[in-house]
Amino acid sequence: MDQIQAMRIFVRVVEAGTFTRAADSLGLPKGTVTKQIQALESRLHVKLLNRTTRRVTVTPDGAAYFERTARLLNDFDDIEASMTNAQANPKGRLRVDIGTSVARLLVIPQLAYHGYEGVALNLDERARLVADIGDKKLMLLRNHGTLAVGQTAADAFVGIFFLERACAEQVAALSAGRENVLIAPEAAQQEALGPSKGLAMVSGLAWPGLKRKLDRHLPGYDS
Repeated sequence: MDQIQAMRIFVRVVEAGTFTRAADSLGLPKGTVTKQIQALESRLHVKLLNRTTRRVTVTPDGAAYFERTARLLNDFDDIEASMTNAQANPKGRLRVDIGTSVARLLVIPQLAYHGYEGVALNLDERARLVADIGDKKLMLLRNHGTLAVGQTAADAFVGIFFLERACAEQVAALSAGRENVLIAPEAAQQEALGPSKGLAMVSGLAWPGLKRKLDRHLPGYDS
């Protein structure tokens, strides 16, 4: 059995939700797809998929295998692409991250700070946390980590997502040395802020999209 091919077929079946759609997208007979999944399960000695007459859902073992397999195949494709194009294209990986304007628009206006006080043995720090965050939604706990609050799970998730990405961007920029970081003039920074509806507007768009992605990659997770 071609292990890489079997992994690709498994990932496609999970994403498509049925053997028929997976076979059509791969250009393979449905019987071949079925046999490859059966052989894969036999090799791993686990059941990866639950089959019904209408759709396919992943088992807990299958979900764990899918997550790692999809990541492995992406890395494998990246390696092959980099080797194939090594002579024709610039080397290295281009990483696209949150831009400074996004950080300023979404993060900074909602950001508060709190000096982390160590392991809490009583509730005294709680009042100070509430006072420091005030009407903001995001907080940096100095020398500790990040915190986000929101009226909904969507608000909190999107807030912590952009806060973590903005922090990663700043660390990456400063890794080149502070003297190599160019600071935009104050007028340009103010222009970047502009009018914005902030995190609430973004979460209203991003959260439904993230749920649709989860439905595709892990159908049945909410049952």
